[in-house]
Amino acid sequence: MNKIDSESDGFERIQDIPCLLIWGEKDNLIPFKPYYEKFKNKLPKASCRKIEGAGHAPFVEKTGSVYELIRTFMTHNI
Repeated sequence: MNKIDSESDGFERIQDIPCLLIWGEKDNLIPFKPYYEKFKNKLPKASCRKIEGAGHAPFVEKTGSVYELIRTFMTHNI
């Protein structure tokens, strides 16, 4: 399994921007624990939503749910 690069300097450029982390509840490639804490530490303005029943690709598996999360997030953050 590849190591997920949560140490990237790219996070520094976007750390002050509100962002939405969308996580598939059943994601086995990038499991919520321990990766959520790593991302949250790098992106303090991030909010996170889990998609029930979805794996690594919730945008494909639960398109309507992901769309609604993005729509709501954008409505309140733009």
